[in-house]
Amino acid sequence: MKNKRKYFVCLGIVAVCVIGGLILFNSLKSKEEKYRAEQDRVAKYLVNHIELVDDYPIEKIEFIEFKKDNMTGFWWITTTINNKYTISLSERNFGEDVQVSHYSPAEFKIREKSVPNTNDNADNLEIIYKED
Repeated sequence: MKNKRKYFVCLGIVAVCVIGGLILFNSLKSKEEKYRAEQDRVAKYLVNHIELVDDYPIEKIEFIEFKKDNMTGFWWITTTINNKYTISLSERNFGEDVQVSHYSPAEFKIREKSVPNTNDNADNLEIIYKED
């Protein structure tokens, strides 16, 4: 009788661990999907609001930093464009307005209004995501 009871207790513990692991894995996957979707949104913002001073098209965006500052509550985003230019942005929460925080006016022109990208390279834009 005691062996049967130990068996069921162990089986219950294993079941709880497996279910907990599955829930944790799904929440992490969901978090990664949110990060990736937000990075896609920021990349679209850059293509529609930023113009390179040398008039080259934006062909590649690499996310160098993508993290939340717990003191201020803002997300800080740093990207490298075309392996050459660095620009930093911030936003309060995912999906809210993106603000340009730091850039060199010698490298970028900021458009106040979104200009839909008519560049043929927009479909070929390479995005290198920052993993959490």
